[in-house]
Amino acid sequence: MEQTTEHNIWPVVEALTIEVEEEFRIDSILTMQVHRPENPFVFLDSNIGLYLKPAYSTQDITIRFKYKAKDRNQAVKWRNDIRTRVAQLRTTLMHELAYSYHLPEQYIELIKEIYTLREAIGGYGESFDQYLVNHSTSRLTILSNQNGSKYIYAIGERQAGIVGSFDFEGFPDKPEKEGDVDNWAVSFAYKFRYEKPISVVCKYPFLVHQQFVSEKYMPQPSYDLVQVYKRLSSSGEALAYFQTDNKNDRTMADRGVMIPSFDEFLPAYIPAFTVKVLSALLTITESDKRTLMNLKDLGDFSFRQEILDFMVGENAFMGRAMASIFYCQLYENENALDETMLSIDSNLNIVATADLDIRKQYRIRISLIADLTMVMSEGIARLKANPVAMNLIINAMNAALSNSGNQKDFYKNSLNTLDYRILGIQGPGFSGLGPSLIQYLYIVADRQTT
Repeated sequence: MEQTTEHNIWPVVEALTIEVEEEFRIDSILTMQVHRPENPFVFLDSNIGLYLKPAYSTQDITIRFKYKAKDRNQAVKWRNDIRTRVAQLRTTLMHELAYSYHLPEQYIELIKEIYTLREAIGGYGESFDQYLVNHSTSRLTILSNQNGSKYIYAIGERQAGIVGSFDFEGFPDKPEKEGDVDNWAVSFAYKFRYEKPISVVCKYPFLVHQQFVSEKYMPQPSYDLVQVYKRLSSSGEALAYFQTDNKNDRTMADRGVMIPSFDEFLPAYIPAFTVKVLSALLTITESDKRTLMNLKDLGDFSFRQEILDFMVGENAFMGRAMASIFYCQLYENENALDETMLSIDSNLNIVATADLDIRKQYRIRISLIADLTMVMSEGIARLKANPVAMNLIINAMNAALSNSGNQKDFYKNSLNTLDYRILGIQGPGFSGLGPSLIQYLYIVADRQTT
């Protein structure tokens, strides 16, 4: 007789399944630290300004447990065991997480290039491996496949003090029968939160021991809506003035000229009441460690001839604080050097009075003294003796203060009545944004401004 298995009931296999869900906490995005000084470096060369550091994201982890028992009694027993653990105050547990995150290969290539430039001029005689180990955290390690043919650099890390808890009150839900067979299941969830390293951020210099990095590591120009030709409606034209892009364009114009344009120079200290006119990244050579730049040769920009003529008479005073309405400073990395390290001749050549360090970065910062009460009387007298330059300079300062005023170094939005009295003129004040500092002081190479 033929035997069928159509209605056979197979025994239930006891099993425990575990599912893990990971969810990013959207409310933590505003507190996520990227370049801000929060997380420790994993690679740091402070001499040239190169660092790598992780960025962490707050993650909620939910671990779902589902126990399939052979019968109802076994399911109840397992549930009672969980209830016993709760009674022993073990609902909240402390954990440690151990993991590794890798350093992107592109960053290792960048470090190798910077290392090559570092050793080419004024080098330290280190091998790349020595350089990498000496400037990395002790947690740096190498992960590879089983045969060692491929490997990556990684950072080993442990997080302690992570609090986890069961996602139920008192004890898990009652066992439930699944299907027609004698299959009973109990389920519950366990949750904890931790800081997950989701990326590694990098900051690096464009100039290493007087050599620029490769073009691929140079910042690319960002999309600029201001430079895009637009045909607007009447209401669009009226509203365009208030667009963020336009306002940023006007504000940036009054932060002076940056040479090169992508240089993000942030000095450690800026003299109070100064409006930046120019900052320039400089290079020196092993044969000439003193020649820096000439103010008559600024590439795409040039000072108006009236300003250059005025500067020629100010050359002996521009390097001394408050001796002239212009103030010229020499910076080594982010710190200003002593005034005696700088000299400006009558042809507006700027030179150092002592040999500079080939391993350092140097910049010139030229600014205007926005509080005329701080300028020496002789400097004011020279300014008043040149009314054409004075008109350009005063209007440039008013334009800059209108956009940059009420900040900690200014606390003013225009020159006040006392400033105008010092100049011996009736102060008209200043209303509206008007022309920018650049339009008053510079001629731009690709267009003439009047």
